[in-house]
Amino acid sequence: MNFKELLEQLKGAANELAQSRLMQFGRGNRRYVLAELMPETVTDQNVIREVRLAFENVIAADGARYSPAQKAKLVGGLDVNVELGHQDISVQLTPEDFDAINAAVSGGNSLKAQATALGLVERAILSLVEKNEAQRGAGLAYGEYEVVGAGGLRAKVPFELPDGHRAQFESPLSDPAFDAMAAFDAMANMLAGAGHPLVRVVASTPTLQQFARNAAVAKYVVGENGGLVSIAKLREFLSAEYGARLDAYDLRYTAQDGTRHRFLPEGVICLFGSTDDQVSVTFDSETGEDELVLENVVGRTWIGRAAKRSAPGRAVELYEIPGKGGGLIVDAWQTSAVGPTVPAAIGVLSTVESES
Repeated sequence: MNFKELLEQLKGAANELAQSRLMQFGRGNRRYVLAELMPETVTDQNVIREVRLAFENVIAADGARYSPAQKAKLVGGLDVNVELGHQDISVQLTPEDFDAINAAVSGGNSLKAQATALGLVERAILSLVEKNEAQRGAGLAYGEYEVVGAGGLRAKVPFELPDGHRAQFESPLSDPAFDAMAAFDAMANMLAGAGHPLVRVVASTPTLQQFARNAAVAKYVVGENGGLVSIAKLREFLSAEYGARLDAYDLRYTAQDGTRHRFLPEGVICLFGSTDDQVSVTFDSETGEDELVLENVVGRTWIGRAAKRSAPGRAVELYEIPGKGGGLIVDAWQTSAVGPTVPAAIGVLSTVESES
């Protein structure tokens, strides 16, 4: 098998990888927690219209690809229009890596060559997946996320929650007189009052440490006699008090300028209530086996029809760089948007320290 034959063979495998439902949840120790709450759904329309009869705020409207999103509320319900935005990534195999693949092919080790090239494809696709996870985190933390469209047009996409579901602690968590647990209880009770009892809490480790060491929180967790309040003890307390699961989420991504950022920024504690929304993710489309059922889903990540494609889903192309230097380029792109579908089941508390 020569390199061109390998490249043709890889194109089919690369497309399968691009359409894999498993990719959205990460690989190995890189688990995308927010994808479990706002999983992907593939749509053949790049403008999504949903009408919901129950009261909900308007979900994100992304106008980055073609035009500003349109949205309108109906009396007694909700009319939502979401226009999906465009994201792309290009990953290049260095001439040295390119030579290594050629050597593997010429030496009869086509499996090694395939693994190397598919690793490049996976990196490109995960770049798109991580873009969506970063948008979920920004939407939760800041109430909006930014998209960049054709011509460098930047647009702020709102991630709207009902009034009162996004609040800031009244004082620093380090203030010994401030009762942070009362603020937490108030938000949890608001979710429950809307029909969504608390089932999950997600925040960064530093934020959870600040919260757990608040004097009032410590008294709730370990009692009047005090003592060291760890995240583990806070997790036990929330499980016993609310039946809620606590996730310390510290995964980071690398931005285009090389800086590293948290998917879920520091300084926010996200509360999620129970919902009737359940999503089944089938990893093997042919057999229907290996099904993952996600419960208490609060939002969606819509994957639409990518540019130059007639069917919905992520797109990927592999091609050889001609000339002396040589190389292999993987282009991957998608059309997508994220947003809440059950916004009344989401509560976000931000710390005073997070503004500094």
